[in-house]
Amino acid sequence: MASSLTFFRLFFFTVTVISSVSADLFIVGGAFGWEVPNDTQFYYVWALRRQFYIGDTLRFHYNPVDSLMIIPQWAFPRCDNRRPAAVFKGGDTQINLDKAGTMCFISGDYHRCKEGLKMALEVYNPDQEDTNSSVALPPSIPNATVPSHLSLAPSLPDSTVWFAN
Repeated sequence: MASSLTFFRLFFFTVTVISSVSADLFIVGGAFGWEVPNDTQFYYVWALRRQFYIGDTLRFHYNPVDSLMIIPQWAFPRCDNRRPAAVFKGGDTQINLDKAGTMCFISGDYHRCKEGLKMALEVYNPDQEDTNSSVALPPSIPNATVPSHLSLAPSLPDSTVWFAN
């Protein structure tokens, strides 16, 4: 009886630890990294195919002469880099996702950003179900594939993420 109780406690502890340690590390852009893409929608599609949660980490590999910026959502469509929330340099940056909401990343070089070196993504709280969240495809991607866990809606609340060229 004592050994089965000990086994149960050990099993419960193991399951609890495994379920609470679920943070993922994402290499942004995969093997391509954080470089000017051939398709300006590359990072939009890359982010759309993943779900990001508080506790996850993004790792950016980029040209050391460039910089990486986190900018407000309103500045994203225009690649407005005048008031960044954060600036990173050096070619290898890790960003821990520590709060839910939309995060916007751009190249510090305006022209590279306009060429597609930008990405916006939604960070979710793993402890909350978000049933009202939707991501809309911009009109410039008519044949893009959307994962089944995302829904498309013609009009969305303020949490809409739009990706402009």
